[in-house]
Amino acid sequence: MKLRVRNLGRIEDAALDIRPLTVFVGKNNTNKTWVAYALYGLLRHLTWRSPAVVGLRSMGATLIKIQTEAVRKQVFANIERAIDGLPKEGDVGTVELEVSRRALLEGVDEPTEFTLVSEHLRKLLHLEGELSREASATLEVSAAEFRERDATVAMLLGYVQRNLRMQWRAEKDEIATISVQLGGDGEELRKRAKVFLRALAQRFSSMGSLLLLPAERKALASTYREMEALGQTSDSLSTPVSSYVTFLRSAEGQWRKGVAPAMPSAIGYLDDRILGGSTDFLSSGAGERLMFSPRSGPSLPMHAASSMVRSLVGLEVYLRYAARSGDTLIIDEPEMNAHPEGQVALVELIAHLVNQGIRVVMTTHSPYVVDHLNNLIGARRLSEADQDEAAKKFRLGTRTCFLRAEDVAAYDFVAEDDASPVRVKSIFPAEDPSASIDWDTFGRTSDYLSSLYTSEILPRSPWRESP
Repeated sequence: MKLRVRNLGRIEDAALDIRPLTVFVGKNNTNKTWVAYALYGLLRHLTWRSPAVVGLRSMGATLIKIQTEAVRKQVFANIERAIDGLPKEGDVGTVELEVSRRALLEGVDEPTEFTLVSEHLRKLLHLEGELSREASATLEVSAAEFRERDATVAMLLGYVQRNLRMQWRAEKDEIATISVQLGGDGEELRKRAKVFLRALAQRFSSMGSLLLLPAERKALASTYREMEALGQTSDSLSTPVSSYVTFLRSAEGQWRKGVAPAMPSAIGYLDDRILGGSTDFLSSGAGERLMFSPRSGPSLPMHAASSMVRSLVGLEVYLRYAARSGDTLIIDEPEMNAHPEGQVALVELIAHLVNQGIRVVMTTHSPYVVDHLNNLIGARRLSEADQDEAAKKFRLGTRTCFLRAEDVAAYDFVAEDDASPVRVKSIFPAEDPSASIDWDTFGRTSDYLSSLYTSEILPRSPWRESP
């Protein structure tokens, strides 16, 4: 899929391919996070399995317009046929309809676009006049990807009771059961049913679940309950950050149900190779809360755990209670507070998740992250036998973290100075069989430090050798 942003902060116009792994690098204040948030805002409207979508109101009211005109007309025509073929009021008291999402998308054979305009983006980012009225973000989804994930709705229209009942299912999971009492006549009921079928057609666009791990996650690890209790999430935080709080609270419910770990192998890598212990909800003297259990010693509440543990607890909670193939995971600076050795292992874990079918978009300021991504891409180009041998030297010890070049996109957010526009340029030509991600944004600083020492410090040092 492709993302296009216009007039977003200092970015006038940028087009990005969103691949199974997409990486944003660049200096601070170049709107990398805003672009990641804009992508989150778009995908949030295109999936049902999202903490932000909790009922009828959020399902219907958050619909964004399907583009292009040809696609919209085709989808609407399919919906009209589905509803207009039902018996009308006076003929029966109730009527049942079961329809698949793919049936509603029949005849859609060109890319589909969805756009967030300035009003949407302001709400998403919790901004007012700081954002241009011309700001927009558009996501283009290919016809194949848009149709890939199927879902079914069983709908019951009660003409006599004036109610509408639906059950949404994707794969084998029941996603939601919704019942709403409506006023008006039978025709009004049928109109509302068409709105809900639009929602079914628009959502499940193969994105699965959606989660963003914001930079604020370290502080929220120990304060999310208090913030929600005080009603501070929606009033003072951007939508992605407040949704992260909602996600942690929803994961508590999964823990109480005793659900099996969603991705046990990934949890094992995170606990054994990175954290040196495990994080989960536990019952303690203070009640139920997130705790870190190191390999030795007592379990610790989040406020007493290391900063790296607090920054990664959301990732572990996701792997325990939500992760599955088809998801999209957006991470703002995954390397936060991690030692370089931990960063290297974390990059391998992220690559492992990509190979498990989880789409990952991340921002980074770490040369270790980008350098090791190049290692993982290079290792995948080896023969299978050589991959097995090379994997023994990697932190996770498995070739499942090696990356196909065609699955990776990387972009540098570049500006001449602190006031100039930001250009977003690709720094990884995946089609080149020997290419690597260009990490010049970090190399320039390394060169500067080396030059500073050799040109300014060494010649003036009292310990330098005399000629």
